[in-house]
Amino acid sequence: MSPPDFEIEIDHAACRGAGVCVRVAPKSFALDSDQRSRVLGTVGDTPENLQTAADRCPYFAIKLSQRRSEADSRR
Repeated sequence: MSPPDFEIEIDHAACRGAGVCVRVAPKSFALDSDQRSRVLGTVGDTPENLQTAADRCPYFAIKLSQRRSEADSRR
């Protein structure tokens, strides 16, 4: 997967601000004023780092999903 091919979702109710995502993929994640993770974007960190951030989240708050292509959307 390349970064534009997927989307990142954060379950803000599950996020507890451990900051693993920020350490693993600092160009894509930041902690907000409530110490909850927020997405900065999918460009800048490698797809592997984004997947690692999701896999290592201790609260399973990060979900990566395939972005649907325009052709898929028209079906």
